Amino acid sequence: MANHRRFKRQYIIAEAKIRTLKKDNLWINAMLINISKGGIGLYLKKSLKTGEKVAVKIAFLRNDKIRIVEEMPGIIKWARQIGNNYAAGIMFDEAINKKTTPRLWNCLEYARHDK
Repeated sequence: MANHRRFKRQYIIAEAKIRTLKKDNLWINAMLINISKGGIGLYLKKSLKTGEKVAVKIAFLRNDKIRIVEEMPGIIKWARQIGNNYAAGIMFDEAINKKTTPRLWNCLEYARHDK
């Protein structure tokens, strides 16, 4: 399977919440497993549809408290069932950058240097 990613993935574990952009959709808890400037990979308990537009909130620990870092719009690029769970890849509408998403940029930089 060819890798078509524009940005290098950084492996990280963080909490995320995701919802489709349909009316009255609730946030779904998910576990973030990797992140890049262009998107994320995550595991969750509910299936998602490829091509579906979503919003994602990414939370990290800070001083032992969960903190929402950024909310990012994106699109489901792939989704598949893994046992009783689901995995999905989300491509952000805009790449993470220092100017428009500074907190998420800092988290990405931290993950990149935390070897």
